[in-house]
Amino acid sequence: MGSIKFPVTNVEAEQAALGCALLDAECAKQLVTELTENDFTYEPHRVIFRAIKSLCQRGLDPDPITVHNTLQTWGFADECGGVQYLLKLQEFPPALSNFTDYLAIVKEAALRHRVWELAQQLAEAAVKGNGWQNLVGQLQALTEKATVTLRSVFVPLKDWQPQNERTPLVGDLIGSGELVLLYARPKAGKSILCANLVKGVAEGSTALGLPCRKGRVGVIALEDLSIWHERLTELEANGDEVFVAPIPLTFLDLPAIKQAITELQLALLVIDPLALFLRPLLQKERASISRDYDVVYATLGALREITQQTGCTIILVHHERKESAGAEPTEAAALGSTALSGAVDVGLQLDSREQDGERRWRLSW
Repeated sequence: MGSIKFPVTNVEAEQAALGCALLDAECAKQLVTELTENDFTYEPHRVIFRAIKSLCQRGLDPDPITVHNTLQTWGFADECGGVQYLLKLQEFPPALSNFTDYLAIVKEAALRHRVWELAQQLAEAAVKGNGWQNLVGQLQALTEKATVTLRSVFVPLKDWQPQNERTPLVGDLIGSGELVLLYARPKAGKSILCANLVKGVAEGSTALGLPCRKGRVGVIALEDLSIWHERLTELEANGDEVFVAPIPLTFLDLPAIKQAITELQLALLVIDPLALFLRPLLQKERASISRDYDVVYATLGALREITQQTGCTIILVHHERKESAGAEPTEAAALGSTALSGAVDVGLQLDSREQDGERRWRLSW
């Protein structure tokens, strides 16, 4: 039996739904509440949806100008057709009153596409005899979702078994698919700590005394790659499971970074340091990591979207404010603390001090 291609469908419904969101703030809120990025089949629409969601999360009303500015900040404006396409979307909807119908069409198309994907995977797994039982369960769950009724929206408490959606990567400290901020004073040992995390995950051993789930690891070292190489070599990290960027990569290279994460199936990516990773974008926007909340929040929001889409945990290594050196650990110690702490899942501070003639480290979160 030949493979059946599932065409890109209902692009018009996607355009109408996005257009309503650009016209009406309440439509935008409903859009980001009821749909996800993966419900859109046309890639530029996924990115535009992400921008609308980012604006809504910051309490801003999406329109062609604000969405275009966000896309420019992320470096995706041209790929999404520029402001001209956003204006076209705004003019596209036949009627705002049909917005819920547009949502329903997009939802149904996304559900059918997911059913088709699972059916293809199930057919292949059935031939190989490996993993087909799990796929059958997923297919049944989607079938139930397609026939959901109002009575099944709520279930009795006695019948409800909550599921722990957090999959541990490094014990209970760091989960899979999380955006993590690790900050400390210069020379406090952040890179050494990260090197141990890299080794633990790459080998599926331990780090910080915590069990690590085995997976591939990527490293973007923007200050001194040779030092990273030296530390990982000294730790005898698994060279087959650790991948290093040989050339400097920054936020402007985000599409390529996302593609590499997906193709290599990375479980962990370390970016050291965050300031140099964001510098080209901040220079382009004439912004500051410590002052421009919207720009920093939007850029980290794009990274967080990648962690959620790929399941890869990203650790951002960052320096404290100079005036916080020697102070008690606090979120406010990080440069641009408001935007940074608000955009990440986990914040870790490493504190290094001399005590009784010995150097001691303390990790707070």
